[in-house]
Amino acid sequence: MSLYVQGKYIVGEIRSNTSIVDCISAVLFNCLVTHSDLANAFSEIHGAGFFYLDKERKVHVYGESVSLSKKSRPEDVQWIERTLCLTNGE
Repeated sequence: MSLYVQGKYIVGEIRSNTSIVDCISAVLFNCLVTHSDLANAFSEIHGAGFFYLDKERKVHVYGESVSLSKKSRPEDVQWIERTLCLTNGE
């Protein structure tokens, strides 16, 4: 397996000070950062864990955030793909 990109992620509703509605998104970050360090940016967290992008640009999620007690979920892949602009937004 050849890794192209890897890191941690959180998928959830991002807190907004200017909008009535929060938006669901993935935030991707370095493996040296703790999930709980970024948790305050979210009003609700749906999934968290680790991801990697293989050389074919396919996203894979695995593991869990111990600090948030949240697991990675198969549906998190679509949010990470959107964040990385690997889909056309469908």
